[in-house]
Amino acid sequence: MRLVLSACCVLAMSTAASAQLFSLEQMMQMAVTQCVSERSGEPHAQSYCACWVSRWVGLWDANDRIVWSQTGSATPHMRQMEQVAAELCATLR
Repeated sequence: MRLVLSACCVLAMSTAASAQLFSLEQMMQMAVTQCVSERSGEPHAQSYCACWVSRWVGLWDANDRIVWSQTGSATPHMRQMEQVAAELCATLR
């Protein structure tokens, strides 16, 4: 799912400009909001997006957390875990 990656990219660009990283909670809320807006009209968009984002972040390893906290950028592993999280939340679609 590219929406969280695009949110990470926006965060990274704004971080570079302001030298201030967003908290993990802020990133997650922005990602849920973006996901819901991309799925507008779908009956379970809010629950799916909340599940997807929390599962995705839950699948990060220690390196993912370090890289994200320092750069706001997604690692290759984080990108791989997008699909895993989507599959885990598929019943909410």
